[in-house]
Amino acid sequence: MLQTTTCKSLPLLPFDMTTIYRTLSLVCVASLCFLLVDAVQAEAPGRKPNIVILLADDLGWNDVGYHGSTVKTPHINRFVREGIELDRFYVAPYCVPTRAGLMTGHYPHRFGLTYKSNFARKARLPAEAVTLAEVLSAAGYSRRACVGKWHLGDGEGRHPLRQGFTDFYGLLGGMVHYFDHRTIPFGPNAKSRPRVLDWHRHDEISHDKGYTTDLIGYEAVRFIERQPTDQPFLLYVPFNAPHLPLHAKREHLDPADRSSETDTALFTGDPAKNRRLLAAMVASLDQNIGRILTAIDQQGLRGKTLVLFFSDNGGMS
Repeated sequence: MLQTTTCKSLPLLPFDMTTIYRTLSLVCVASLCFLLVDAVQAEAPGRKPNIVILLADDLGWNDVGYHGSTVKTPHINRFVREGIELDRFYVAPYCVPTRAGLMTGHYPHRFGLTYKSNFARKARLPAEAVTLAEVLSAAGYSRRACVGKWHLGDGEGRHPLRQGFTDFYGLLGGMVHYFDHRTIPFGPNAKSRPRVLDWHRHDEISHDKGYTTDLIGYEAVRFIERQPTDQPFLLYVPFNAPHLPLHAKREHLDPADRSSETDTALFTGDPAKNRRLLAAMVASLDQNIGRILTAIDQQGLRGKTLVLFFSDNGGMS
């Protein structure tokens, strides 16, 4: 049985060769999502795959074990061992345009989202943009979840629930504290801007406690466990790790590197310590990806699920 995936990914569903090569070739030009729609619509009734998209945030080339890094990522390594790695897989150089391209299949320039970061411009899709979730809805996917970091707008029709998703859990903006889930203002006038809670379940503020990477992973697992096995679903899991701030769980750190969970600094003044913090954050990311893959197996969905894994852009250095 031919196993196929994109980027650093593990799947899981065998397609005919035409569908495989069409999908793999065009994914690399940011039409991945809509090609998946073409593929599933071409399948016979009952053969539509579940689609799970796992998106890391600012994960660099040297932040994964299969590239020889000292960062240990056993579950992410499984994508390369059991799937296909595309090592010339291009994305935009920062969060928003990559997410816009992924959700729409269009070059993000069409929405005024250029490849040069401009934090003065609001990070959002136009309300009329047609997303992957909306197209999959028309293709028979009745459950479509976004679990994690949206970062494409929250008002005037831009909320995930107004962009085709049936479920949303996580943050709407670009960065939150990993433990208290409040924004951390930075840049010009940062001190004058309040820290606000940016953690949500559907349309409501969520006061769930815990480390954000774990909350995202556990929610994704719950979504998988709740799905009828005879109906296809879309699960988009845009983790916020290992994006700044460099906040790691104590269990993944040596005592000398542990800091207060109320710390709002984005990083420390010690590059070596920053690297250790990032490695600990990636360990949590890898652990939760493992939980998601285990849930797929335990629900008997391995042969019905296509899993894709990549980062929205590279690391800071």
